[in-house]
Amino acid sequence: MGRGYRFWVRYLWQTISVGVAAAAVMFLLTGVGVSWSQVAGTLAGLPYYLVLGSTLALTLICFTTHLVYFPLVLALGSTRREAFWGFLLYRAGVVAVTALLSLAILLPLAAGEIWQVFPVLVLVLLFGCTLGSLMGLAYQKLKFIGILMLMVIFAIVGGFVSFFLVGGNAAEEIFDGLFAALGRYVVVGGILWLLSAVLDLSLTSLALRHREVKL
Repeated sequence: MGRGYRFWVRYLWQTISVGVAAAAVMFLLTGVGVSWSQVAGTLAGLPYYLVLGSTLALTLICFTTHLVYFPLVLALGSTRREAFWGFLLYRAGVVAVTALLSLAILLPLAAGEIWQVFPVLVLVLLFGCTLGSLMGLAYQKLKFIGILMLMVIFAIVGGFVSFFLVGGNAAEEIFDGLFAALGRYVVVGGILWLLSAVLDLSLTSLALRHREVKL
């Protein structure tokens, strides 16, 4: 059991490292050619870059967990309970650490709307891991649906990233306003995520119980 949890802890920090690396790359690309007066605006985009990078990593890992990790660890003798809770704690850990890092950046840089922006960033992370897991489950039964869901999510994230890179400082101001506006509907978003999370966890538990172990 301990070996399985150690794997997920290591994977947690690797996922966060991917998010940080993606944030650094996007920050460098948007920072090229900006004047000193625009540096503060570019820095304000770091939390969004970090969340986008971590969400991409989470979505991919949660998607592939159902296809690769679960069959592997069950074949090696791990219990279904260990696999389920390790996966769940990994997701919670990545969301928590990434959210705290983004908050640490937002606090000195963001204006008074920080508490409208921050919950939206957390919801983006939560939706990323939940939808990634649901896509992995869908792919096992209906490969076309799983691939379609994956393409839609990555197209949306790609559009966000492109908008950041092209818009520069103006894009960050627009995203600040957009996330602050979405923060007014965070309760609705939270309810939608909760429903999707219940569906995800129920289906994941059911799929694990009925998964055949192939040696």
